[in-house]
Amino acid sequence: MDRKPIKLKNKIRNMSIEEVYQQFKNFIYKQCQSWLGKYEFDDLQQVAFIGLQKAYEGYEVDKDVQFLTYAAMAIGNELRIYHRKNKKHEDVFSLNKTFLFKDDEMEYIDTISDDINYEEIAFKNIQCENLRNALRKLKPIDREIVEEIGLNFKGQKEIAEKFNLSQSYISRKYKNLLVKLRKIMEGDDKMPEKKITREQLVKEVREHGTGKDATKLIAHKYGLSPGTIKSYYDTMDVRSESKNYKGKKTQNIDKNTTEPKQEIKVEVPSFLQEIKTYRGSIGQYQINDDNVDLQFGNTTVSIEKENIMNLVMELSELNRIIS
Repeated sequence: MDRKPIKLKNKIRNMSIEEVYQQFKNFIYKQCQSWLGKYEFDDLQQVAFIGLQKAYEGYEVDKDVQFLTYAAMAIGNELRIYHRKNKKHEDVFSLNKTFLFKDDEMEYIDTISDDINYEEIAFKNIQCENLRNALRKLKPIDREIVEEIGLNFKGQKEIAEKFNLSQSYISRKYKNLLVKLRKIMEGDDKMPEKKITREQLVKEVREHGTGKDATKLIAHKYGLSPGTIKSYYDTMDVRSESKNYKGKKTQNIDKNTTEPKQEIKVEVPSFLQEIKTYRGSIGQYQINDDNVDLQFGNTTVSIEKENIMNLVMELSELNRIIS
């Protein structure tokens, strides 16, 4: 009986095709379930086994890819080819298609819709340099989450415990990372650079002022956050350009009378805003509308609220490394 090295979750074993089938028959069953109602289960199982056999024959353990990842692509491709040949329904596999394996819900990237063979799928989705480069573009913590769940098939609960986070957060984070990873691989990750020149900001400040509503208006116009615009007021030194900066008042006197009309107050934007400040053992934390300022001694770091959790995860990982 022919055998070859197969990389499983935690080890490498020399396995025959029959042993591989026994090892992954539950996974094959779950793959076939996605097509039940369209085709007979026995037919689907035969097609899936063909995909498994092709994966077994083409798999090379030195590529540093788990066999289950490789097989998932091959089986999925065989099932889609079978589906297209029958031409009964139009169907597209989702990026976030889920399957159950050893009680863990997992997802895998499956974006191939062309009629290509399993070697090309594996090359384009698993082993190619494109994927490796895409993973390198993720933040270290994000890359670790994708690799541990998507490639090493660790459970989301295990990853959540590792970073001291909730499983629901890890689940949402993982799904978002898969979408981001796909965009990187498809070349859609480069968003247009959003910025505003000083001349543009001066014009907006002269017209609208620097109040809260004005800041939101300017931010929306240029696709930036209000917190970013507020930081530009100081870094670009444009606050003094506001027509109401000094809070001037005007008096309108009727030419036909010596009595002045009622004093008209020019609306002055509020420069004093309520802020929430918390003091910890090593620093002070000021909560703004869109960001949090972290002050350590004479150094202040501004972080957008949406990135706070990433900071917590990175600090948690750093603490694990140095402990």
